[in-house]
Amino acid sequence: MRGGDRSGRVGDDEESAGGVHCRLQGRGERGALVPAEVLVAQDECEGSAAEGEGDLLGERPGAAWGVGDDEQSVFHGPTLSGCGRWGGSPLTSYSPVLPLLTLMYRSIVRACVIRDTGAKLQGMNIGDQINGLRTEGERIAVAGGELALNASVPTCPGWNVKDLLTHIGTVHRWAAAIVGEALPYDPRKQEFQRIVGPMPHDDLLVDWVREGLLRLAAVLEAAPSGLQCWQMFPSESSRRFWVRRQAHETTIHRVDAEQARGDEISPICPEFAADGIDELLLGFHGRPSSRVRALRPSVLHIHATDLPPGRGDWYIHPTDTGPLVTFSEVETPHCVIEGPVELLYLALWNRLPFDDLLVRGDPALLHLWRNYSAVRWVDPVDV
Repeated sequence: MRGGDRSGRVGDDEESAGGVHCRLQGRGERGALVPAEVLVAQDECEGSAAEGEGDLLGERPGAAWGVGDDEQSVFHGPTLSGCGRWGGSPLTSYSPVLPLLTLMYRSIVRACVIRDTGAKLQGMNIGDQINGLRTEGERIAVAGGELALNASVPTCPGWNVKDLLTHIGTVHRWAAAIVGEALPYDPRKQEFQRIVGPMPHDDLLVDWVREGLLRLAAVLEAAPSGLQCWQMFPSESSRRFWVRRQAHETTIHRVDAEQARGDEISPICPEFAADGIDELLLGFHGRPSSRVRALRPSVLHIHATDLPPGRGDWYIHPTDTGPLVTFSEVETPHCVIEGPVELLYLALWNRLPFDDLLVRGDPALLHLWRNYSAVRWVDPVDV
């Protein structure tokens, strides 16, 4: 995910070319884990810090992995973060070390908590997600063809339409190469230029986006169910991971394209929106680099008012090394954010403000999420 108003590149400690081996893999049920060995990425999730969180965070605002100085991307324009318009401002320095025993303890607690959630939300149908990917990608292309390339994208401050089209076309080619070639590493570190190829002339940019979209959809449809390749975090299978990831990637950026055109946001299926919240909380923020952290015990309850009981509740427990997410009811959460699941999905991805959602309780937890939860596209380096 890329967008927002923060620049910078992940430091050497975020090296992910070789991936790491993980022995926990999703089973398709939210929160259910089974032993497996899959290739997953080292952590690339980055948030941002703002003043005023000292009471909640203690003396370590956003302590996490190092991030380099702001700089230009090697490829295709500036490196921009994925915080969206409603994300926070950047942290300028981080502690590169987290206590080993704390990380081990958190991993054990996380596994136990996830096993005991009893969550019932099944992974969405792969075919439906690929069809959705095509639809959402075409909406981006249509909007891009109707707008001036220098038109601003309000949900991604600092971006114009050309940046948006370049990003989505680049990401689709990157994902298609990983799946189609069953790469066991992230090619952004070695062969990104080969995968993406030369950038087209501005007049051909929309066609280039469509070409990458159709190629990605075809590769995902043809991928074997037993595919094993590099991925950012565990899932039922590498194929399912990439179908889901690109479906949500494309949907979020479709919202960016619609906002650039001044349109109302097209409806998002409630089941798909809930799946996207699952992916964000259990996937991106299930990694040690999540900066949704607090030293004081607290619970942030996300409640979807339009989903059946047991399917629309997420309880986020920030710890000093990142959040734990549970699904069993907490009687007295410190903060509750509730509303339609579509609005929750877009707000949690920083594409909408929280104004149309009901927020009750300690506002520091809402501020913590808004300022530390952003997910960023890592700047590619061709070596």
